[in-house]
Amino acid sequence: MAQWPADRHLSFMGDTLDRLTSVLADRYRVIREIGAGGMATVYLAEDLRHGREVAIKVLRAEVAGALGADRFLREIAVTARLDHPGILPLLDSGNADGMLYYVMPFVRGESLRARLARERQLPVDDALDITRAVGDALAYAHDHGIVHRDIKPDNVLLSGNQARVSDFGIARALSEVRGDTLTGTGIVVGSPAYMSPEQAAGDRELDGRSDVYALGCVLYEMLAGQPPFSGPTQESLMRQHLVTPPPDVTQLRPLVPPHVVLALTRAMAKAPADRFQTPAQFIAALRIVITGDASSTERTASTAGPGTRRIAWVAGVVVIVGAAVGIWFSQKSSKSATASERPLIAVLPFRNIGAPEDEYFADGLTEEITSRLTTISSIGTISRTTALSYKGSTKPLRQIAKELGVMYVLEGTVRTERMSDGRGQVRVTPELVRAESDTPLWTDRMTASLAPGELFTVQAQIAERVAAALNLTLLARERKAIQRVETVDPDAHNAYLQGRFSLAKSTEQGTTEAVAFFTKAVAKDPAYARAYAGLADAYRSMPIYPQSKVPSSVAYANAASAANRAIALDSTLSEAHVSLAGVLAVGNWQWADAEREYDAALRLDPDNGSARAERSELMTTLQRYDEAVAEAERAVQLEPASASMRHTYAHALTLSGRLDDAVAAERVALTLSPNFVFPYIWLGEIAAIRRDFATMGREFQHVPPLTELGRALVAMDASPASKRAVIQAISALNSANPGLDAGRKGWLFAAIGEVDLALSEFEAAVSVRAGGALQFPTVRRALGSSPRYQAMLRTVGVAR
Repeated sequence: MAQWPADRHLSFMGDTLDRLTSVLADRYRVIREIGAGGMATVYLAEDLRHGREVAIKVLRAEVAGALGADRFLREIAVTARLDHPGILPLLDSGNADGMLYYVMPFVRGESLRARLARERQLPVDDALDITRAVGDALAYAHDHGIVHRDIKPDNVLLSGNQARVSDFGIARALSEVRGDTLTGTGIVVGSPAYMSPEQAAGDRELDGRSDVYALGCVLYEMLAGQPPFSGPTQESLMRQHLVTPPPDVTQLRPLVPPHVVLALTRAMAKAPADRFQTPAQFIAALRIVITGDASSTERTASTAGPGTRRIAWVAGVVVIVGAAVGIWFSQKSSKSATASERPLIAVLPFRNIGAPEDEYFADGLTEEITSRLTTISSIGTISRTTALSYKGSTKPLRQIAKELGVMYVLEGTVRTERMSDGRGQVRVTPELVRAESDTPLWTDRMTASLAPGELFTVQAQIAERVAAALNLTLLARERKAIQRVETVDPDAHNAYLQGRFSLAKSTEQGTTEAVAFFTKAVAKDPAYARAYAGLADAYRSMPIYPQSKVPSSVAYANAASAANRAIALDSTLSEAHVSLAGVLAVGNWQWADAEREYDAALRLDPDNGSARAERSELMTTLQRYDEAVAEAERAVQLEPASASMRHTYAHALTLSGRLDDAVAAERVALTLSPNFVFPYIWLGEIAAIRRDFATMGREFQHVPPLTELGRALVAMDASPASKRAVIQAISALNSANPGLDAGRKGWLFAAIGEVDLALSEFEAAVSVRAGGALQFPTVRRALGSSPRYQAMLRTVGVAR
């Protein structure tokens, strides 16, 4: 029975069919509708000139409106030149009474989607044959400069022993349309279940590696019986493509050959650079089963004896393992070796079921439990900041675990009951769940007074019982770390928890509140090391806010004092070393001392994502760009759901000259946190590097303080008047923070080539120890030869 790769449904012969029949009557006899999908409706017709059956695909009106006839016909003309047995050819196209259409042969057979609906899992040989056929077609198209952008089972047609790819060109055309044009249509360019991370991130400059990723997803589905990722919404699917490691196909299909598993892992790598660079490489990896030679074919298998095949199979696996092992570990945190050795666990924010004002207490308790679990070397623990992004989420635990790549989830509830005199008790109900089966492994109900000693005992008991439930043996030093008592003063502990809660808001007001709470904590207990570390973090955050009333020099001096006090009280506190390193670097320009402190922090906690990210920024300042990128990549691996880590990664990529990769990283950051403004600012810098000031302006329009400047940049042309308008908009950027203000203006003046204005602003910034933008690429390009600029670099200590 003839079928078409679209959602099969029947409809009444309405206006569209009547119009199409009438307008095309001289060339085609339209017979009936045979399918409809998100982009188009498909009709079976007879080609009157050639006496053959064809399929006419008519774009939905809203799709046609978004594309426009000229763009559609231009892109179709490009793809019409493709001539390959694995590509369904384009026979005709046009604009019929406002209906955009294209014509392809009618294939008597079925789509891969229809076969999967019938069989669910395909024989391994059949799945590999289809993958190779599609890969050959893609390789041909890529050689001709055409990327498909929408590889999925619906677009693979099966007829006899042949697999052919359809629908080249439509996704390509849509990708050229501005996003705001598509917003109201419900159109998604590409299919979320098979979308590469860079496509999910909104990168419009895709290459063939995006098709390789999609083909890997299709092969996974043919073997596993389901796509690699699933979710209730397009957004959840795209998020998983961005941050969740590809699942192991052997969990659903244990007998898939190892070389296929490893090839899938590489094809579905998050970073395009880590994938097979061409479909041909992917196909070759799927053929290594015989001799280990990427050029070997099935013919070799048919002529080799059983003993030869067995020995060669092992050799092939060894070859591809060597190629894939780096990618495998690049997608795992250093806390995870194998599933059997180091189980990965996420501690989700415990739910406050008490009074709303006790929300901080539940968050603080979650953080402290996570901190104790991180001291167990045989457990891999997802970072607190990443887990916190799921606070209030209604997603099923299984889905959350899949997105985070963990095997176990610890969640729970907290109810705090307080009396008027400040005394009270807390009830904690933790539950450890095996995520894949949603099976509880351990649960308990614990009650303690609000005295820190009892609270710390409950936290220690939870950590110890998690380890016991996972059959892990604690080392003596680990048990000691788990059972640590940080303070005995209940008011100090309560103030500390409130300080962390306020600081986590990442607002100027929250930071000011955090300083007050941490100050109260150390006043109540002058030996509370972790409270001093919190105070240091709060003070060193102040200079980043435009309206901060605390001078940078005062903020950094207070932060350094608090961090040094924390280290003096507890030198094993990794976060205190990170705080001190940040002050030494940004506040004091003592780069070598800062590096030593970051190294000390990472020796104590190699999986401290914040330390990795900050050390990456230090490496960019010292112009050690390879190290900067490596540290930022490690930070992203440790905290895959952190937009901040992705932004740091983009910064390192930009300074190392990898602009396209940096743009992709920032798009991922914005997907993870749409309200995070720093990626828009940095995308503006990347646009300025390319001297694309209109794009710079469009990015700035997402940042409220820069909206007017953004408009001026979009309008800027060669006229002096438009340049003056931009200068005026930059000059109008005034805030209460003089260091941030001057540094920001210096960067923007340099970006548009106003050298003298930029130098004056940067000199003002350096005078208050705020020279953060001095080494931006646009600044180096504009000011690099200026003696005044070189003098500033020497003052900061980064001249070469």
